[in-house]
Amino acid sequence: MGYEESKRGSINRHERNVLSRVAELRREGLWALSRLPMCVNPPRNRTTWDYMLDEAVWMAVDFKCERIWKVRVARSSANAKCRGVPPEFSLLRFFVSHFFVLSMEFQAGVERRPVTRIVEDVESLFKELNIKPDEPVMAEKKPPGSSGRRIELQSNIYGLSMKDIPVYRYDVNVIARIRDREVLFTKRSKEDAVATERKDKCRDAFVRIVEKFGSSFFKQPRHALYYDCQSILYAMQPIPDLEDKSCHELVLSKEELAGHPIFGDLDNVALELKKVSDHFKLTLNKLDFLRTDLIEQDHSLQQFLELLTSQHALFTPSDHICYGSGTSFLLNHKKYGFQDNDCPDLGEGKYLAVGSHKSVRFIEGPKGRANAHAAVVVDTKKAAFHNPECLINKAMAIVNFNSDQKLRKTDVDRLKAQLKGVFVQTTHSKRPRVFPIASVTEETAVEKVFDDGQGGSITLIEYFKLKYNIILRYPNAPLIVVSENRQTNYYPMEVCNVCDNQRVALNQQTPLQIQKMIRSCATPPAQRVRQNKENMRALELNNENGFLNEAQVGISQQPLGLKGRILDPPTIGYGKNVTMAVARDKGSWRMDRQKPHFLYPVDVGLWAIYVIRAGQRDILDETKFRQFIGMYMQECRSRGMTMADPGDWDILPADAEQIQARIQSAANYGCYFIYFITSDAVSDIHKVMKYAERTYGVITQDMRMSSANDVVAKGKRQTLENVVNKTNIKLGGINYEMRINNPGSEILPKTRLFIGFAMSHPAPQTTHERNKGIAPKSPSVIGFAANMKTHPCDFVGDCVFQEPRRDEKIGVIRGVILSAVNRFKNARGFFPKDIVIYRNGSSEGQYPLILKYEVPLIRSALEEAGCAETKVTVIVSQKMHNVRIALSQINERDRAPDQNIKPGTVVDEGAVHPVYNEFYLNSHVSLQGSAKTPRYTVLRDESGFDMDQLEAMTYALSYGHQIVTLATSLPAPAYIASRYADRGRNLYNACGTQWNTMADGQLDYNQITAELSYGVSELADYRVNA
Repeated sequence: MGYEESKRGSINRHERNVLSRVAELRREGLWALSRLPMCVNPPRNRTTWDYMLDEAVWMAVDFKCERIWKVRVARSSANAKCRGVPPEFSLLRFFVSHFFVLSMEFQAGVERRPVTRIVEDVESLFKELNIKPDEPVMAEKKPPGSSGRRIELQSNIYGLSMKDIPVYRYDVNVIARIRDREVLFTKRSKEDAVATERKDKCRDAFVRIVEKFGSSFFKQPRHALYYDCQSILYAMQPIPDLEDKSCHELVLSKEELAGHPIFGDLDNVALELKKVSDHFKLTLNKLDFLRTDLIEQDHSLQQFLELLTSQHALFTPSDHICYGSGTSFLLNHKKYGFQDNDCPDLGEGKYLAVGSHKSVRFIEGPKGRANAHAAVVVDTKKAAFHNPECLINKAMAIVNFNSDQKLRKTDVDRLKAQLKGVFVQTTHSKRPRVFPIASVTEETAVEKVFDDGQGGSITLIEYFKLKYNIILRYPNAPLIVVSENRQTNYYPMEVCNVCDNQRVALNQQTPLQIQKMIRSCATPPAQRVRQNKENMRALELNNENGFLNEAQVGISQQPLGLKGRILDPPTIGYGKNVTMAVARDKGSWRMDRQKPHFLYPVDVGLWAIYVIRAGQRDILDETKFRQFIGMYMQECRSRGMTMADPGDWDILPADAEQIQARIQSAANYGCYFIYFITSDAVSDIHKVMKYAERTYGVITQDMRMSSANDVVAKGKRQTLENVVNKTNIKLGGINYEMRINNPGSEILPKTRLFIGFAMSHPAPQTTHERNKGIAPKSPSVIGFAANMKTHPCDFVGDCVFQEPRRDEKIGVIRGVILSAVNRFKNARGFFPKDIVIYRNGSSEGQYPLILKYEVPLIRSALEEAGCAETKVTVIVSQKMHNVRIALSQINERDRAPDQNIKPGTVVDEGAVHPVYNEFYLNSHVSLQGSAKTPRYTVLRDESGFDMDQLEAMTYALSYGHQIVTLATSLPAPAYIASRYADRGRNLYNACGTQWNTMADGQLDYNQITAELSYGVSELADYRVNA
């Protein structure tokens, strides 16, 4: 006993000494993660204890939230009871109703929590930096521009006319009861199969409730009720029975549900209606909420109009399947003028469906500035769907096999990639079960053994014969893995059917299917205009629509005509003062036979070139390889580059380890550039190559073997020109500069810093991962690019990693701005006078966050750098909208590029927001399909640019990509930033590192950024992602 006490005392003294030393180090600023040695745990397989610990952490957080909620519920219930119970309510019913409302509010709070946490983190950061948030006020709206040639255009925008009449809103819950359980049909889901099934049940319940109680309860025509088939109901007249009550319940009995299989054997279904708070007011045609001050944004009218114009699709389930607020697909496409080739089979149990994406926007309308109108926008949309079929048939379409064949691991991996997340329904039991596939295992029904409950064991094939009298026809097929009630279960594929109405997720598509989809979706403008009109007819968006008539909302039958302009392109300047003119209608320029030197050609000293071969039958043999090397070097030299002979050339096998070793060896010998020609049959080497490039600081360029063969065998000089353009840019050169033909206004001055931001998000989590509360294991990537080197047309950038699915850049933007302005100062000898930021892909709902938090952080960075006088302009570019702009007169016999609007087409009146400073600019030529014109919204403009300056600047920058001799769809800063974001995503996927995990389960994003970004590497000043 004495020894134990002595040992315990020794341990306590040692612990006190350690804590004392830690306190000393912390006071000296030395106790920080960056100053401590990195301890890397050896990789190991996770055990049952690891999963139990994850579960315990999740349960602890869950129980804490539940305790807090219970205390709040108790207080709220006591206060409500003190205020009195309505006489028609029993005490039990009153409390049940009250608990239900609080539960729904709690669930909504759970979904809001990430946003709340972000805001709390930002406010803490602002307090630490002594920064005050800005008022979220948009930039002043400017008069339309006037430069360029005028042109008549058409759109897919249809005006809405309204009268000053009120609309009333109610909250809805559809509750199914069976024995002592209640099921909430109005609970929202992100999964297509679940969401569509719940909408079907809500719609059927609502229709039957209105049939039963319509005249006695609702007191208004059926078409005066607008229901979203979930939790929102609008009515043109107040519902009398809800004016004096908190809620009311309308019930369909078991007998009334009989004959409707969708409700199964439910005891009853109740529609619970609750009046929205008294301060809710919505008056049609009242648009005074449209203002530059975004402190209080009101989306009520937009939400109502979205729902109003969706009623026909929502309540015609035989023709439409609906998702979200405005996306629907046709179940009988031929009925509305579409052909079978518009909806081709994609193979592997998938098909393409056609429908529409509808939205409501507020625009100036035909009279332009100082006017405001509501409008509906309808654009044709296509999406891939899973065939509703037996899962084994789908698997056999993906991987060809028969009943006697056991699949290889590579085939099982293919099935896993395409089937993970797909919802299936069992067919072997009386009560079918629906669940998502969590994985696919190599084990088969013959091999899978489990406890039979009586001390013995049984195989899955024996279990199905004994339990269900089913003899499995594919006993050697892999099994699907599902998670049910916190258990992992295994099912044969042949007893599962793929649920209907499921769109194919991006991670479930193959490159071949994506190519087939792109070809099918690429409809030329004349055809798209016709299809949009057919979709208007399918949605019954006309003045005969009963829902529109009851709301006294009219809709124009012709799309909005627009007045646009075609801007002048810049002149392209090469080395030795050679200039080239851009063809106005094509947005491109052609090289003469005597090709101009690059503006700043590079000197290439020690370099190497390798072919990565998949097999002996590859099309590029040694003779062609030598020819390509000669042609490549000659082209480089003809453009002014100093090009030595390669220090090494070889033909390598498609082995990732050998490629990585070759790059490492090159770095050791001082070789700084390697050119690879990779067989088209090799798909997994490129990411390894780029990760090794970042690790060893050797710039790499990768080319498909078929493209190299086209250069040698078919003489495709344009391809060779493009790869040499890329080489010069990658190695730090500049190919050309853009010169604006406007002596009165310098658009691209040396004193201006351009910065672009873009995002790359990971695939959404699976239902299994979300239900388990598992923290996401793949970050979002922010890419940025800036002209922070000596020449204004020289853009380089980097990537930064942050918490997944977050679009705001609050945590990183200050550091990016500070770094960019300092590098600008070091390169040019002075700070920028103004900064123009192109922020790609932000939604309108993010504008307040950007203005309130990101702009003050930008200003704080400028103050810290010592250039507080620098002016800031923030422009959001957005391609993810459904507005289409086309020529007013289209010749169907023309090729797609000739049918489309021309490069430089700009629209800054009529179709734009009534209050925001906004323009549409189509900078590129659309080679196939219909042009998707980006929309640009100016959030902050301290420089006071007019519309002509903003548009000319944006258009000129779209010629700054430097690799191809034409304009891109976005200005160079935003376009190049998106490439850096993609590169960051590929580096993360290739590295395979076991990253540190923070206390909240999130990855250590600072560690990932430090190890994968280019800013701290030898490649910081090279545009390696060109």
